[in-house]
Amino acid sequence: MQNSKPLLSVGPKVDRILVRHPEVKQLRIDSAAREIDLGFYRAPSNRLLQRVSASVHREFDGQWRISLARNGNSPLFHEHHINDHVLEFHRAHPPHEARVIWKRIQLPRWRNRPVPPEVAHDYRNMLALAAVCGANGLAGFLLQRAGFSNPFLVPLFALAYFSGGWFATQDVWRGLRQRKIDIQFLMVFVALGAATVGAWTEGAALLFLFSLSNALEQFANHRTTKTIESLLKTAPQRALRRHGESWVDVSIEEVQRDDELLIKAGELFPVDGVIIEGATSADESALTGEAVPVTKASGGAVLSGAVNAGETFEMTATAPAGESTYAGIVRLVTAAQTAKAPFVRLADRYALIFLPVTLGIALLAWLISGDLIRSLAVLVAATPCPLILAAPVAFVAGVAQAARRGILVKGGGALEALARAHTVLFDKTGTLTVGGARLLSVEVAPGENVDHVLTLGAS
Repeated sequence: MQNSKPLLSVGPKVDRILVRHPEVKQLRIDSAAREIDLGFYRAPSNRLLQRVSASVHREFDGQWRISLARNGNSPLFHEHHINDHVLEFHRAHPPHEARVIWKRIQLPRWRNRPVPPEVAHDYRNMLALAAVCGANGLAGFLLQRAGFSNPFLVPLFALAYFSGGWFATQDVWRGLRQRKIDIQFLMVFVALGAATVGAWTEGAALLFLFSLSNALEQFANHRTTKTIESLLKTAPQRALRRHGESWVDVSIEEVQRDDELLIKAGELFPVDGVIIEGATSADESALTGEAVPVTKASGGAVLSGAVNAGETFEMTATAPAGESTYAGIVRLVTAAQTAKAPFVRLADRYALIFLPVTLGIALLAWLISGDLIRSLAVLVAATPCPLILAAPVAFVAGVAQAARRGILVKGGGALEALARAHTVLFDKTGTLTVGGARLLSVEVAPGENVDHVLTLGAS
């Protein structure tokens, strides 16, 4: 994806799809999972589904950047903003509405993203520059207190400003090109204002705290991303598919619905399916938390990501790899990382309201008093920076800490809900136990020997 491409609305695309295909009742766009769900009143034929899929892929070809901003009124559809990455369109509801049948279409994998895309900075570079900013700012402050003149101080403070504002300035410039002013603009503006009135130390301290906060947030994001990457690495990559009378090793992406697959002992189930010959035991602990393997006979359903703990068997794929249970789990974790917690969304929303208000108050203070220092003081005191920085850092750090302990959390929203919980119910013992039996005590009948009983039990 190239950032130079224009930001296009999805509304006209949805309009054209609904005009061409009156059978389509609803359309739901998930930019995080790169999927489009189509709703029909009647089960569509294969021919109809192929025609609609062709239209969807023609409109959503990936040569543009997805905007989930509201698209305004349309005579064809109503619009619902489900969350940060899901937008739903539907026609007017009839008096007696039938049950909607949903069909899913995958979008191009690598081009469609939620926008505006965040530019991922290396947390190590961010921490290094924050350290340079803090060290030079502190050195300048100490030399200033010791009575050194500007020729010694200016290079130190200039280096502190340069290192502390390097990444923030890039983000501000990128936002201005998109006609967007955010909290980083306010930080850079206040720091430059402090420098113009000689308050070098205050500006350097502000940039140090801001750059350190952003670096820590990026570090927490990096740790969570590594956890997701470990999920992807353990995903099945190859499968043995029947080709005539033989089995051919193919990539998991080539497996289609109704393909016959051979699963050997100890292998991961590559896709969801049904056993057609043989029987086995499936270790589904990674999916369900249940430690005891589940017996699967002919006709039984198996889930991708589980381990074949029994014998070799044959199965029929019921879904391609992109629609499997394991792929769904990875999508949920990935979407949870990008989705913001309710409190963070609240902080962002109020910060965007406070930002122009804060600038207006500071400008009014300057016009009334004529004192630029007082105006900058008002700007720093009234800014919502603590709120906008503290909320995401706290949540992302919590998710990363849980990931280091082997716990996958569905984003900050789950942590926020957990903080309000007083009672937790677990639906199976395997969730809380280690999955292995342990001998606690031995009781024998009168006249029996404990060692003899243990020998019989072990054998």
